[in-house]
Amino acid sequence: MYAWAANGRQLTRQANEDHLLDYQDCDYAGSGKQICGGVTGLATATGGSYELGGIALRDLSDNANLHEIPFPKFSSAGHVVTRNPVALERMGNTLRLFTAPDDGEEVAGTELIVFESPVA
Repeated sequence: MYAWAANGRQLTRQANEDHLLDYQDCDYAGSGKQICGGVTGLATATGGSYELGGIALRDLSDNANLHEIPFPKFSSAGHVVTRNPVALERMGNTLRLFTAPDDGEEVAGTELIVFESPVA
């Protein structure tokens, strides 16, 4: 985990002690929390590989995971959607997750995928 100053200078660097997801993108979520999307590569029983994606809620005061969920949704290129940038927003009673998991040269180019869920 890295912290950066507004001028781009690196302030801190801390190892990811979670050991499950390699975080690709984190956004401030208010109240001293951040939401991170990430991916890890796992081996399959047949010798192939599988991308496991997930989303974590982290406490910025100590970088502890408060909650973490797997997110096994995939792009048309076959990548887990939390592989590259993710962003969450709440608009009224709707929570939206924006993802751009692929690289430009892949099947659908840089595909933007949006997920929506009602919240109470």
